[in-house]
Amino acid sequence: MNTLLKKVVMAGVNAQMPKHIKNKVVLSNEVALVVMFVVALPFVIISAVYFKPLIYIPIAGFVVATGSIVLNYFGFFNVGRLVIALLPLALATVYNAYLVPAGTDALTGPFLISFSFTLIPFLIFDPAERAFLLLTTLMSAMAIIGFQWFNRLLEIPIDNTVMATGWLSPFSKCVALLFALTAIFVMAFNNKVNEKRAAKLLEEGAAQNKVLQESQNELEENLEALEESRTEEAKRQWANEGENRMGNLLRQDFTDMNDLYYGIISEVVHYLEVNQGALFTVEATGEGMAAQEHLVMKSCYAYNRKKFIDKRIAKGEGLTGQAWQEADTLYLTEVPQSYVNITSGLGNAAPKAILIVPLKVDDLVVGMIELAAFNELPAHKVKLVQTMSTNIASHLQSQANATRTKVLLQKTQQMTEEMRAQEEEMRQNMEE
Repeated sequence: MNTLLKKVVMAGVNAQMPKHIKNKVVLSNEVALVVMFVVALPFVIISAVYFKPLIYIPIAGFVVATGSIVLNYFGFFNVGRLVIALLPLALATVYNAYLVPAGTDALTGPFLISFSFTLIPFLIFDPAERAFLLLTTLMSAMAIIGFQWFNRLLEIPIDNTVMATGWLSPFSKCVALLFALTAIFVMAFNNKVNEKRAAKLLEEGAAQNKVLQESQNELEENLEALEESRTEEAKRQWANEGENRMGNLLRQDFTDMNDLYYGIISEVVHYLEVNQGALFTVEATGEGMAAQEHLVMKSCYAYNRKKFIDKRIAKGEGLTGQAWQEADTLYLTEVPQSYVNITSGLGNAAPKAILIVPLKVDDLVVGMIELAAFNELPAHKVKLVQTMSTNIASHLQSQANATRTKVLLQKTQQMTEEMRAQEEEMRQNMEE
């Protein structure tokens, strides 16, 4: 029995249905069963005893309710729900219209049953199905309001005493009340279920949003990491290119050291896109204990032009002398106003950044590179100058050693020539 009832209640339900429609189809089947066994069947018996001419109306109600379930079973659930939403109310209105003489008011019990049927559309249609709700509500209102029209149209001599004042009056009122309370309870229960479902959906939505947000954050982090990786790779390629260009420059054969100095500083200024640069070498004046070392500016380059400046700096003098003394890189972004000006065709301007890098061979400083710029230098540019400084220092030291060797060789050759001349002169004197 339970299995059969369950099959009837689930008639027309399938897995492909949206969940809210599935619930409403089940409810329409349940409403049809209530109409069949709580209203139609009792009134078939009542009509058979008291109102035989009207027996066909509750029988029609039983058939309509059964037909609604059959329509749902074959997949016509929209039609099936419309049938159970409208026809029981129409039949109840016709039944009530037959019970009273034309022009008189409806009996309270049957009228309440008809009115309770107006709740059916709100049970079996979802709020999202606005068209069905609007149609069934309008039709229900027309059925209730049109009672007087039905009453004038339908006239059969019937003794309604038992329905008007007898035991059927409270019975019909109880049936109407039972149906209405059941409908209200089901609507309240469905509302509660919908609230829980909505809360669950909101919770699931929040969880999905959280997952999506985490995925988005992870994607953004990956994109940032990828962009950072690309940026770092571009910096590495840029640094490698700079080292290669400086290496090619240093491998050239310069007959004049001034050309070498100018080539080095102009290449550094151009590649780093700074505004001014100077190259210093360490030179000693005097001999022995009296010898003193100074930084001597060998070349200065600014605004694509070679500057001719004669400048000597003692150890510890100014920023460049301090960097020489400490044998360490000095980078300033707060440059004293009186320190240096960058001169261009537009006038003089103080730089925003100063970079001073020692040219060291092991721990020996052989020179300095000083750069000035209107913009701050990023770390990868500072690092490139430091890397270049090692190769430049080694090359300048090699050039200096070669120059000293050449001078010593020339002096040795000169002394040899002089000694040969003296020996020849002594030999000639001895022969005389």
